[in-house]
Amino acid sequence: MSVDEEGGEVQRLAEVAGELPSARRMAATMTPEQVRALMADHGRAIRALGVTVDFAPDIDLDGGADATAGVIGSRAFSPDPATVIAYATAYAQGLLDAGVTPVVKHFPGHGHASGDSHTGSVSTPPLDSIGPDLEPFAALSRMPGVGVMVGHVQVPGLDAATGGGDRVPGADAATGGGDGVRGAETPSSVNPAAYRMLRDGWSGAAPFHGTVYTDDLTGMKAISGTMDGPASVVAALRAGADRPLTTESHDVTAMLDAVVAAVDDGTLRPGDLARAAGADCRWGGRRPLR
Repeated sequence: MSVDEEGGEVQRLAEVAGELPSARRMAATMTPEQVRALMADHGRAIRALGVTVDFAPDIDLDGGADATAGVIGSRAFSPDPATVIAYATAYAQGLLDAGVTPVVKHFPGHGHASGDSHTGSVSTPPLDSIGPDLEPFAALSRMPGVGVMVGHVQVPGLDAATGGGDRVPGADAATGGGDGVRGAETPSSVNPAAYRMLRDGWSGAAPFHGTVYTDDLTGMKAISGTMDGPASVVAALRAGADRPLTTESHDVTAMLDAVVAAVDDGTLRPGDLARAAGADCRWGGRRPLR
């Protein structure tokens, strides 16, 4: 059972579990130790409601004037990677103390993106210049029991070559060509290069072996503007996601049918789906409530 329960403007359970300050306010008014204690208390409250996974904390940097739409805003702890790491680590550890799986987001970083992926396509600066945005993911992904959510941002330079299982359904339409998947034109959530980067590690980051989620595939125009729910689920699974997330529940049967059809025609490999299905058995939502 999962929920978006960050605090501030993104909180679903405030009326039953109590209000949380935004990440920005936490960093401005509390110590990391106080944040850990707060999130342990809040984690126990939502765990008592049956919640086992929280899509939080948001570890994007505060992009400030560099983010056209300012979409992250108060959801970010700080524009400084070190501050984000300190507070997000405390936040995540508090949830873990309560037996709730934290899922950090939105890899590879939404803080300096060009707009809001709820309303349309968004791009980040090129891959070779987003090092600071990646630092919190390098640090938090080392925490045992933490999941990672991949965002819908398009990252110039985050490219996947054709072949070797890298092709995602609809890639030709998304990239305008048959020479591979181009990060500048393909949301990271359906880009094999984003998942390979996360799984293999990068400079300063160890390989990530935990559960990988997508951001919402059906309620955000960055994806739904170019492909329907069933196609996006298959695309995310083929790219490397363990948990494709959707909010359009009336499409579930069609999504499942699309996955079965993709296995039947060889688009998806049963072994990859078995690995994804086992991800939470190893990493998420299995700790006892303390």
